[in-house]
Amino acid sequence: MKPKLGKMQGFKPSEAKEWKDVGFEPFEAKAWKDAGFKPSEAKEWKNVGFEPLEAKEWKDKGFEPSEAKIWRDAGFSAQGAKRWNQLNKIISFIISLLVAVYYTEWAIKFFSLKPSIFNILIFGVAWAIAYDIIKSLIRTLIIFLK
Repeated sequence: MKPKLGKMQGFKPSEAKEWKDVGFEPFEAKAWKDAGFKPSEAKEWKNVGFEPLEAKEWKDKGFEPSEAKIWRDAGFSAQGAKRWNQLNKIISFIISLLVAVYYTEWAIKFFSLKPSIFNILIFGVAWAIAYDIIKSLIRTLIIFLK
């Protein structure tokens, strides 16, 4: 006889139904619940191949299931992936600044503006924002196409 979700496993009837509705057996539901997941979250992580404790580690580092799967499949731990993400943000910021400086100089020459601090700041910020938007769109497109 299969165990049922209920008071014995620490589930209220409404909780038990939620877990059952997303396809979890009682033993699975308990493990995911004990790891701090709600039924819908647990299903997302399980669907990309994670077990509860591993999913918790990645989630605690700020990753979404699909992103965590990509990093894990590439051989990274949650901590390693977080470090690379942080390094990527720093490098992206530096590149944004360099692009902004280059295009600010170009814009000042093109529009025959005086190279005042105000103009440099305005164009620098505009180019940095434009660069970040384009970069985000490209990343989204890459993820979408995978």
